[in-house]
Amino acid sequence: FFFCSIPLSNHHNLRTEPKHIVFLSKLLLLFQFCHICRSDIQPTMTATQNGTEVVIKTACNNPSCGKDYTWNSQPLLPGTRTAAGNFLLCMATLFAGGSFTKVAQIFQHMGLSCISLNTFFTHQRVSST
Repeated sequence: FFFCSIPLSNHHNLRTEPKHIVFLSKLLLLFQFCHICRSDIQPTMTATQNGTEVVIKTACNNPSCGKDYTWNSQPLLPGTRTAAGNFLLCMATLFAGGSFTKVAQIFQHMGLSCISLNTFFTHQRVSST
């Protein structure tokens, strides 16, 4: 395996910003406390999938706070409501001359969240106009 340090500076290019595979069990460890009041009373959590994106919603169980918090694993493409990773997966597949069916099959074998074939074609259609 090759290990290297990752610069933690702000990245302004969504295409070149480093991306990583993260297991949900490890991600949920970051939500064991309220991100608003910092209470260590474990909040109620839900996780939903939007293609390659995961959205974590928490509700604080501290009676003096009770606030909700939403975290998205991906930024949105500027001026859209599209998760950047979903769009980048489509474009990378197209630019590499790959088969989305094969990419989706690889993702399925790895247990990775993926967009649907319909979403792939929608992004392809929208980006070509």
